[in-house]
Amino acid sequence: MGSKLANKKVNDLTRRQQDRDGKRIGYELLAFAFFVFLIYIIIVNWQRNEDVKLEKEMNAETATVFGKTAEKHLFSGITYIILLQPELLEKTVLQIPKDYRVAVSQSEFEALEIGDTINGYSIQGVFYTLSELKYEDKWFYIVLCLVGIYPLGYIMYILFKIKKVEEFISRLDFGLGVIMYTVFWGGLIVFLLFMYREMAADLKNGYEKFYGKEYIETVATITDHYNYHGSGRDPQQYYYLALTYQDGSGERFYLTKEVRRNTYLNYLDEQLLIKYKKDNPYNAFAGETEKKDVFNFLMTVKIWLHFLVIILTLLLSYALFLMNRKRRTGSYRK
Repeated sequence: MGSKLANKKVNDLTRRQQDRDGKRIGYELLAFAFFVFLIYIIIVNWQRNEDVKLEKEMNAETATVFGKTAEKHLFSGITYIILLQPELLEKTVLQIPKDYRVAVSQSEFEALEIGDTINGYSIQGVFYTLSELKYEDKWFYIVLCLVGIYPLGYIMYILFKIKKVEEFISRLDFGLGVIMYTVFWGGLIVFLLFMYREMAADLKNGYEKFYGKEYIETVATITDHYNYHGSGRDPQQYYYLALTYQDGSGERFYLTKEVRRNTYLNYLDEQLLIKYKKDNPYNAFAGETEKKDVFNFLMTVKIWLHFLVIILTLLLSYALFLMNRKRRTGSYRK
């Protein structure tokens, strides 16, 4: 009887060990598959970026300015746009084909007049300015660094599992281990700082809307409207109104304004009260805000991303606190 119980315990322990080994292998295969996927994404996008650079060098062009408009985003930021074909000013920017418009910097936008020519490059049939390509290039490297955090961490994990590498790092005692530790945490900190910069810009935009000074109220005519559903995993619906209005001197401006659902439905075929910055008429906001607008605003994907960044910051701060306690006392507990 005793031998049967002992054999059963041994079999149970063996089975549990096999289950743990199976799960460990499954997790390691999943981690490796994710590593390969991200490396593939990095290589493909790097090659595309190099192809764009090559095509840019071979296809310098000039285009004529037929109109000037802008897109005011729901959160922070204004995109200044030059129209390369006539009779497009009263349309929403998103309904204008990409080869009929080009984004420029604010300084370029203010310097250009109707009938001027603008230098740029034709890439896959679409006209780009140098400033637009530099902007996209900057974002490419930012995203590349963020995507590369996991592959770098995975390589570090594999290296630490090699006994000779572990012994080598242990002999160094400081240098390489600290460098790897710094790269990993440095990447996370850079990511959080970038997200907090975006958050600060959005908070400033919100403050300007409700408490900003030197704003002028006027009534804008809605000339077009457009809405679409986000692609992929983006469940959000986006709403845009094309506005035209005049400043105090009689100069006419054209703007595509992203709005919330309630504003879009209530003012679809009417005029809209807006207020714009005295020194920049394209920095405009809807003049009235209702409770439904506030609710729609809080339900946006970007707001939830801000909340997630705050939660991630708290979790990382707590993790650092526990690691420091472990270093001082030898335990994560008090």
